[in-house]
Amino acid sequence: MLLRYWPKHEERWKIARPAHYPYQLLTLGDHIRKCRTAKGFKQKDMAKLLKVSIHTIVNWENNRSTPQKHFYPLIIDFIGFYPLEINDNKLSTQIKNYRSIHGFSYKKLGELINVDASTIRSWEKEYNKPQIAMKKRLMAELKMEKTYSAAA
Repeated sequence: MLLRYWPKHEERWKIARPAHYPYQLLTLGDHIRKCRTAKGFKQKDMAKLLKVSIHTIVNWENNRSTPQKHFYPLIIDFIGFYPLEINDNKLSTQIKNYRSIHGFSYKKLGELINVDASTIRSWEKEYNKPQIAMKKRLMAELKMEKTYSAAA
């Protein structure tokens, strides 16, 4: 019997990390898992803190689903920072990040600036762009620049 030696497979197993530790922090679920384990929380503790089921935490951490916007403020408080990219100057990204940081739905943000929820969605998805006057009003009312400088 001839045994073959596969060095690349052996090297892969030399770097042993805990099964719960994500290799790269690419998603919100990866950040949740890393911070939860670093703080010594179990999934059931995290679930009680956020008032969701354990299955919800498992699905977020395994990237089967993403948290709804109204959970973002609690998650950001738990993690200690906003883990997703916010350095984009596009208005659509700024609207999306603002909604995430504050946990606003399209409807709630629309009520804040007196426009319809579908209008907010169309701006965020870049189907339409706001007129110049509305864009200035949107930036002024939401104070996006202050929010991002504080979060960064």
